[in-house]
Amino acid sequence: EEMGFNDSISLDPSLLKKIWVPDTFFTNEKGANFHHVTTENKLLRVNSRGEILYSIRLTLTLACPMKLQRFPMDQQVCPMKLESYGMTTDDMRLQWNYETKDGKKVSPVQTASDLELPQFRIVSIHYSQYTQEYSTGSYSRMRAEFTLERQ
Repeated sequence: EEMGFNDSISLDPSLLKKIWVPDTFFTNEKGANFHHVTTENKLLRVNSRGEILYSIRLTLTLACPMKLQRFPMDQQVCPMKLESYGMTTDDMRLQWNYETKDGKKVSPVQTASDLELPQFRIVSIHYSQYTQEYSTGSYSRMRAEFTLERQ
């Protein structure tokens, strides 16, 4: 039987200073805002198996190079790329968490049901994870690709 975070306890996010947190960053980030109204928007939970859920609310502006040859009947693929900053694959590996709810796979990236994008609708989201090689070592990377269709 799969256990999720329904059998968990929420903890004060100030405890995050006392535990290891991955050093991830968004490689195609152009701007980011953390939310602090009315308190820091962080969530820390531990379930009965000792698994930790850490969530933080942030707003991102990400680079998305567009191909406009078929405008106004175009589709665009916009990536969201996360990577470890300093920890190589020897230390850490990023991986998407596909949870199951009521026997169905739940997407690891969820959007609000009332989400509105100017001129576009989200057609699909595809996920991948891989290793990025640099002169300083091999680093774990995750990618979500949002396929957008102009309306």
